[in-house]
Amino acid sequence: MNERETQPEQKTLELWLKSATRDLCSEASARIRAEITQHVDSACESFREQGMHEFAAFHKVLDSLGSPEAARARYTKTNLTWSEQLLLDSVRFQTKALKWILILFIPCGVALLFAFYGEVGWVQIGQVLVMLFFSICWVAFVQFANRKPRQIGDKLRISALIAFWIIFAVGYFFRAIIDQDRISLLSPIFFGFLAVIHLPLAKKLWRETAK
Repeated sequence: MNERETQPEQKTLELWLKSATRDLCSEASARIRAEITQHVDSACESFREQGMHEFAAFHKVLDSLGSPEAARARYTKTNLTWSEQLLLDSVRFQTKALKWILILFIPCGVALLFAFYGEVGWVQIGQVLVMLFFSICWVAFVQFANRKPRQIGDKLRISALIAFWIIFAVGYFFRAIIDQDRISLLSPIFFGFLAVIHLPLAKKLWRETAK
């Protein structure tokens, strides 16, 4: 706030900001607080230069901001909430962890190929080849996403994870049907749940990067 503004006015603005940014992640909250504070200071200064009293100028600007509840509803549509930030952090961890798991699988898969060759059927060899191909593609994809700007990289990571969970859900579903094992249906339900809880965040990230 401007040094000429009184302590009650500073407290009033702080209460408005606290309510308006309550559900946002720390990065979005800090950014919006700085933007609103700068806007209020600038607008109050403009009104004071026009001869308006300091108290009246401040409350006119504050009224123009609207209710903090309405502002919070707008901000949460276009900015990450704290819960979405936690989910996004888990997405970054999942993609990185999966990358290293698959990197470790590549030499293991090659070793399994040599071990299987001539001793088991082509089905087992085919399964290892598919996993090797998937591992190499995933590692290459993560490296590609890491080279992109952070927001675009996050969009790519969460989209790939959702596709990953959906593929696993469908695969385990048909496996459970073929094996006629009801307990095995828990696996596709679990992977499908993982995909569903990531969808709202993916939608928000896609919408923001499309602007």
